[in-house]
Amino acid sequence: MLPPGHGPDVRPDATHIAAIVESAMDAIITIDHDQRVVLFNPAAERMFGVPAADALGHTLDRFLPDRFRASHHQHVTAFAETNVTRRTMGALRTLMALRADGTEFPIEASISQVRAPEGRTLTVILRDVSERVRADVLVAEYTRELEHSRSELRALSAKLQETRETERASIAREVHDRLGQSLTALSLGLDRLYQDLDRPGPATLAVARKECQSLAALVQDAIKGSRRLASELHPAVLDHLGLAAAVEWQVQEFGARSGLVCHVDVDSGLAIPREVELPLFRVLQEALTNIARHAEARTAIVSLQLDDDTLALVVEDDGRGVVETSARPVGLGLLGMRERLVDFGGRVTLSDRPAVKGARLDVRVPWPVTRREAR
Repeated sequence: MLPPGHGPDVRPDATHIAAIVESAMDAIITIDHDQRVVLFNPAAERMFGVPAADALGHTLDRFLPDRFRASHHQHVTAFAETNVTRRTMGALRTLMALRADGTEFPIEASISQVRAPEGRTLTVILRDVSERVRADVLVAEYTRELEHSRSELRALSAKLQETRETERASIAREVHDRLGQSLTALSLGLDRLYQDLDRPGPATLAVARKECQSLAALVQDAIKGSRRLASELHPAVLDHLGLAAAVEWQVQEFGARSGLVCHVDVDSGLAIPREVELPLFRVLQEALTNIARHAEARTAIVSLQLDDDTLALVVEDDGRGVVETSARPVGLGLLGMRERLVDFGGRVTLSDRPAVKGARLDVRVPWPVTRREAR
């Protein structure tokens, strides 16, 4: 047995080294002291699209974009004057190389030098990192989009919480101001009626009859108020008659409350799946609310039709439009509409009406709907 350190010499010979260089996956280029190519392996040929016979004898400038040639030449010269044997190139920035067809591409590079009696040579090992750079760009774009989406969702969540609290306050006022007052008046009226019944007589009976009529009117007002409140929370017409009837009812109610002239055109024969009816109805309510608050319109037009197997809800107005109302808070409103329909593949777009004044909200939901008999 040979002692440690005294085994057979297994260092590769020149032929072995040449085979390694020839079969290497990375481009290997060796230059002399004048920075002229003396070795150009097959991987370099494939990378730059240049045969080795055409590359030998040329300087490295041939494989670099014009703007990098001077700085690269200085870098290689400075490296050759040091005692450092190897170094990674482009540590602080991406290096760019030039193919024979003139296209640029990013590379990762390292340089080493060997001093021998016959002269000094420098070897550059290059790797095409185009795919990695593209992947990094895609990841960066995806990260930005993800952060933007998260920011929008946070803003939407805050807006929904604010809207929820506003709706709760509105319901509380409705209950207190209308139902509460009606019930209080009803209670007082019943007390007076009981007192009148303790004093029998024709005059008392007439007063009691009149009091009953007044109490009946209060009861009807309370019933109407409770129905109106229930409809605002969840319209019964949507459950019983479907989206088409609910759209017609909502537009009529909106016109009566806002004073706008409203036109509605719906296909009452659409068999719309229940799960998509409520989101579409809420989108309509949001659109009409935005018209009343921001559009300064006189007319609203609502259409619900089947267009090439796509359910289309279109809401238009003749107000100020979109471009002229930069302060109009449509961003979160649109985001909320889109979030309602995202599970159904819905698309929501807001634009100015072509050739006429006003805005157009276009809602499209792909769905294999079928036609049914009119109700």
